[in-house]
Amino acid sequence: MTVGDRIKYLRIEKGMTQEELGEKVGVKNAAINKYETGIVVNLKRDMIVKLASALDTTPAYLMGWEDEEPDDIDLMELREQLRRSPETRMLFSVTKHATPEQIKLVAEMLKQWKHASE
Repeated sequence: MTVGDRIKYLRIEKGMTQEELGEKVGVKNAAINKYETGIVVNLKRDMIVKLASALDTTPAYLMGWEDEEPDDIDLMELREQLRRSPETRMLFSVTKHATPEQIKLVAEMLKQWKHASE
């Protein structure tokens, strides 16, 4: 997972648009788009700190120095599931073009399902 992937994942998880995240860190939504798509790869330290703060994570997680997001998301397990499971790949494929609101709704449903199965 790239830095841009992590930014986008967390932004959507928080239900934010690129514009909203940009406002929080002091840049235009076009800059956030460039970060997420990998056009800008050398983010300045202060921007990494601002993004991490706005996304409720750590700079180390954003940069990929830590594989686990602070709330214990196991990214390695998720990657393995994606690689092995056609159903999981289909789920991500379907949500590829979903709106942030649709993704947030699905994420909430999955969280409820996870807690119910524990």
